[in-house]
This record gives sequence, structure tokens and C-alpha cells, in this order.
Amino acid sequence: VIISKQADKIVVKLPAEMKDKQVQGSLWFYCAYDAALDKRMALQIDGDGLYMLDAAKLSPGHYTVKIEWTCNNLSYFKEEQLSL
Repeated sequence: VIISKQADKIVVKLPAEMKDKQVQGSLWFYCAYDAALDKRMALQIDGDGLYMLDAAKLSPGHYTVKIEWTCNNLSYFKEEQLSL
């Protein structure tokens, strides 16, 4: 999983083997120093295994992005740091 900020978007890219697969999951943008900045949302990927989020939906800060998802009845988890 790759999480990056590209222009005004936050992009989550799942592994290539999950392209065109049924994927369900969630994202949690966790801000350790201010719970009011935390955001949770459903992971809704496109056919290329990408999820794009308007970066304006998050306040500037340091986040731990926690992603949980299932694909082909297998569960996955990834945690990564992101600064906006």
C-alpha cells in the first residue's frame, strides 16, 4: 500500500494484485495530539486499486493513517505516517 499527497489529493494505492477485485475496508486518519482532527471513512477504491480523497477534507497536521480492508476473504492492515 502506498499513501501519498499529490497536489490537492491524498492517494491510497493498493497492491496491483487487488486491481479489479472486490475490496471493502476503512481508513482512519488519526491525529495523536488533537482528536478533533481524526477522520474515519469507508475505503472505496476504483478499478485501478486507487482511492482518492480531497486533501481539503483534512486539517493540516501529522496523521497516522490506519487502513483495514478485506479482499478475497483475506484481511489486511497497514499503518503509515502522513503530514499535511
